[in-house]
Amino acid sequence: GHPTGVAMGHPRASERESEIPVRVAVRVRPFNPEEEVRDCASCLTIAGECQVAVGDRRFTYDVVYDDACSQAEVFDHSVSALVDDCLEGYNATVLAYGQTGSGKTFTMGTGAAAARLAKRDAARQRELSAQVGILPRVCGLLFERINTAP
Repeated sequence: GHPTGVAMGHPRASERESEIPVRVAVRVRPFNPEEEVRDCASCLTIAGECQVAVGDRRFTYDVVYDDACSQAEVFDHSVSALVDDCLEGYNATVLAYGQTGSGKTFTMGTGAAAARLAKRDAARQRELSAQVGILPRVCGLLFERINTAP
């Protein structure tokens, strides 16, 4: 897999001395179909709860998501609380960065097209909806919260 950095700014950090205002997570995306067909090997290993190793070098992050981690897990653990904070008037940012092919689009939103296809193909709906990335999930949660607000 390839790592994608996702930086998440917690909007209330200045109010809480115990929190760090920016958290950095790395997401190791799963192999894409072409990589699976070519039987590619991963260039990195997860070396502890918050470390990634590339060769003999180790890099430490606040959170590391391995290639088995679902889109929902990444969203629920690192992003969903930021939506509620935004609705309370705080600013929040989620930023993805990494080299071409590292999984930024996969993590942030590739699944939007899959979700549209899923609406037309009920048999694949659950499978395709699970691929929805951070941005469509933020939009969905944002509108859910707005619709259920008192």
